[in-house]
Amino acid sequence: MPIVNSMCLSVAPGSAAELDRCDLRWYGLYGAVLSFNRGTMTESEMRKLFVNRLRSHIRAALSSPGRDYAITASMCHAIQAGVKQEFAAALAEPLNAELARMPTGTYEQKKDMAAFVNAQARPFGLAVKCPRSGSPGILQANTGNNPAVGRFRIEVLDELGHRRHHTSAVELPTIELTVDTGARVPHRHRGERGR
Repeated sequence: MPIVNSMCLSVAPGSAAELDRCDLRWYGLYGAVLSFNRGTMTESEMRKLFVNRLRSHIRAALSSPGRDYAITASMCHAIQAGVKQEFAAALAEPLNAELARMPTGTYEQKKDMAAFVNAQARPFGLAVKCPRSGSPGILQANTGNNPAVGRFRIEVLDELGHRRHHTSAVELPTIELTVDTGARVPHRHRGERGR
């Protein structure tokens, strides 16, 4: 059960005063049900409350009559980048825990895991972070010297747009996520050779 800021209990649950006084960081997406004097708040209700409050903060930061487009767009980019960075940090630990439960003994299992990782990162505007270069990339499975077992590698694009593989290992490295800059490695179809 999360520890609740004592100030939160002194006001009516769900009220504007509660939202203004509570530290909303303790509202987890994987949480228990919080009990208040007037009943319980489910995880779904907490999530809705949190998202609505977050949206109102964003709306307040962006709404300024007469502000010019360039300033507003710049603020939108900054908020978006900040939110994606927070997503990357929040998702890394539970993603690695999920991956630890998946089999990786064969090339086919490694391919499935690589596809899973990339599919989890993309909807959030994230990519796998190359531990050597720090660049965003994609996790891939490669046959390597042992086609039955295979290996993992992280493929990134260098500053000239060439594919690079700085990291390769039979065992899955700890996955770090980073903001996808849009310079993603294009998806290759099965059997297509790299350059």
